[in-house]
Amino acid sequence: MDQDYFWLSDQQFGRLAPLLPTDTRGVPRVADRRVISGMGRK
Repeated sequence: MDQDYFWLSDQQFGRLAPLLPTDTRGVPRVADRRVISGMGRK
């Protein structure tokens, strides 16, 4: 993992995962964890 990113622990992501959308209409989804980590970037 790149040190410039903030990565959620498995436990943190496990609590967040049920709140994320699960439908796949439109553009294919990328890894939710990667997107969320990108938001926390320094």
